[in-house]
Amino acid sequence: AAGSEKLLTELWNIVEASPHRWRSLVRGNDILIWDNIATVHDRPPFSSREPRKIWFANLGPSVLQPAFA
Repeated sequence: AAGSEKLLTELWNIVEASPHRWRSLVRGNDILIWDNIATVHDRPPFSSREPRKIWFANLGPSVLQPAFA
């Protein structure tokens, strides 16, 4: 577990330092679409007192591919 934590920290440091990073301020009624396989996404903390609704749509095969099974 300690080795995994170290590796994840190193990987996140690389991602955070990337010049190919994009940030967006998300407001009400905004729609964001991304590729879960080729994109790393994160979100800032938000208040648990505010309502939050998330909709998900999968636009790919309904059966898991062997690499992800």
